[in-house]
Amino acid sequence: MAGHLVVTGANVASTGRSGGTFTPTSGTWNFENSGDDDIDYTIAVNVGWLDLDTTSGTLIPSGSDSVEAELNSDADDLVPGTYVGTLTFTNTTNGSGNTTKTFTLTVTQASRNDAPWLVWYLLDADATINSLCTGGIHIGFSPQGKARPYIMVTQISRQQISSLTAPSNLATKYVQVDVVADDYDTMQRIANLVRIEIDGHSGTVDDQSVPYITLTDETDLPEDTRDGSDVRIFRRSMDFLVQHRETTS
Repeated sequence: MAGHLVVTGANVASTGRSGGTFTPTSGTWNFENSGDDDIDYTIAVNVGWLDLDTTSGTLIPSGSDSVEAELNSDADDLVPGTYVGTLTFTNTTNGSGNTTKTFTLTVTQASRNDAPWLVWYLLDADATINSLCTGGIHIGFSPQGKARPYIMVTQISRQQISSLTAPSNLATKYVQVDVVADDYDTMQRIANLVRIEIDGHSGTVDDQSVPYITLTDETDLPEDTRDGSDVRIFRRSMDFLVQHRETTS
């Protein structure tokens, strides 16, 4: 029997908030040659937010292999919506067994009740910060593979404020803002802009009540790129105390 491509594994559905993170982050499919002759194959994907760990090869009779499709940093920039990536498996020798698999990504709106989102909103609204951060401003994760400089916003602790008579809907949260750049001067400039933009803010953010945002700590954390090179990157970690009024919307 001529070579025949057989692909196994279910379609993948991943979900997460805009800006990350997503679950699951990858999917794996196995494939084999169930025929008696060698076959060549290719695997392609039609979206930029998925990476494949293999894209072509040859299978001997009864030979098998696998492919992993993994979300990359482009997924972090997707606006809320549903996106479908199609993996196309092609037997380029004779076409027998050609098939497709899908990786569906559902991106939901980041909660407007989140202190990190409120901080992100202030930073994203600043045109100068946006223009300098070519790698973007991200919530809740480190954008691996992204160009630098970039900003990462994460929540590190939370405290609910209660009264003697009833719980209050005021929440006090510590939010960490990391500015990451390839040189100290750029990191310093962006960090100064971040401090000016959000330290001491009081009022409303996107129609939400924010009594105050206060800078509580600031630390420089130089580090390497962890890719085996001698390149150094510069990180400034800034902790802000954010008090905001939680709602059910």
